[in-house]
Amino acid sequence: MSKNIWRLIIDAASDQYYNMAVDEAIAKSTGNDKALPTLRFYRWNPPTLSLGYFQKFEKEVDPRMCQLNNIGIVRRITGGRAVLHDDEITYSLSIPSSNPIFQKDLITSYKMIAEALAEGLKLLNLSPSFNQKKLPSEHSSAACFDAPSLYELTISGKKIIGSAQKRFQNSFLQHGSIPFSINAEKLFNCFKIDNKELKNRLINNFKNTATGINDELGVKISVERAIDAFIKGFEKVFSIDFIQEKINLYESELVEKELYQKYSSEEWLKKYWSI
Repeated sequence: MSKNIWRLIIDAASDQYYNMAVDEAIAKSTGNDKALPTLRFYRWNPPTLSLGYFQKFEKEVDPRMCQLNNIGIVRRITGGRAVLHDDEITYSLSIPSSNPIFQKDLITSYKMIAEALAEGLKLLNLSPSFNQKKLPSEHSSAACFDAPSLYELTISGKKIIGSAQKRFQNSFLQHGSIPFSINAEKLFNCFKIDNKELKNRLINNFKNTATGINDELGVKISVERAIDAFIKGFEKVFSIDFIQEKINLYESELVEKELYQKYSSEEWLKKYWSI
């Protein structure tokens, strides 16, 4: 694959509505040829429970407990299940339809991105594997990290990065959670689970199926070191050079005039889709 130029954005920690608004704005921008393919890294303040596009807020989420624990809530534009964004970095990748990666099917492009993420983990002295099995839905809880999906990355059988992809007509957005540590109790306190025995069982299962970078290394590494490793992973797999920038004017206006309001609205959070 010949060398090509992508944009790199490294953002400070922001609230949940801004983070999701910027991801969508960049996807639209790349699809309209207003930006290069873009890799973005960011964090969350406050810690936030993000729901998959089709999840049912009123059925699954306990907003009172989230508020008591200072945990924000937002609905993603991508599918999948709930993720607690806390002690982690999040990546997002926006690719225009003109890019060869877009022209691959969803699973193939997903696997290519996983290879780049795997290279980043290797630079952090970890040994990731690709999950080769698709877990039947009846074995899943509302939480994303309770089991790996096809081609998601695992270490010793435990999921370490959770990702989701949304395809538009002219671009796609894939973003995902890269945790440093996992707090199963904090996550499951966000859900409506009346049966205490069931809740404890889900928490224990989660601890056995999910992990984080620091959990595996046994030491804390810096955010900067982790981001640098993943940048190098993408550079290696996709043969790219990065130009580090901020979001452009088109993206900024989309966030301010449209998308921040969308993601912060009660209508978006509680909207119900039948599937």
